[in-house]
Amino acid sequence: MVHAVLPALIPDIRKVYDIYFAAFKGERMSQLMLQVLVPEGQIDSDEFRAAHAAGTLSYWHTCDTQYTFTCFDMETGDISGMGLGDLFIRPRSDEERKNHGVPWLTGEKRERAEKVLNPLWEMRERLFGGQPYIHIHVIGVDPKHQRKGAGVAMAQRLVHKAEVLGTDEDIVVPLMVRMPLVAKGMSF
Repeated sequence: MVHAVLPALIPDIRKVYDIYFAAFKGERMSQLMLQVLVPEGQIDSDEFRAAHAAGTLSYWHTCDTQYTFTCFDMETGDISGMGLGDLFIRPRSDEERKNHGVPWLTGEKRERAEKVLNPLWEMRERLFGGQPYIHIHVIGVDPKHQRKGAGVAMAQRLVHKAEVLGTDEDIVVPLMVRMPLVAKGMSF
């Protein structure tokens, strides 16, 4: 099966995040994170998905470091996978690295979300500080396309990109990894 890993386009936003939510549905840690980030639990509602797509589009107009990519199944033309990553190509100042928290939540919900997310941000800051680096947050494959090579295609493309860009540390295992079922519960 042939896959192409390409930048996501504006018309892809909804499909990309449908894949994101489907890929991690039922995965315990991902579900906990989503409950913290979207406390109302409306992730599957049309109004949440429409608002999320609009928010993503707005974010794409202002963010100059986060990239969304897609993996296409070239036989069907379907988007079979997606990924999110930050590419910091130059050193950044303290102001540029400032943690803005979770602005879409307020009060107790915001405090709860930031208690979960701030330690992750602090670890990234400790590991990389203001230095250039690549950080891939997510690789997700549509459940209908899993075990057909989409995840491998995305990982290979990212390894190639790290080699081309000449980063000192090409691959770092993420804080949370969902292993395939064949791993029988094995984890990092």
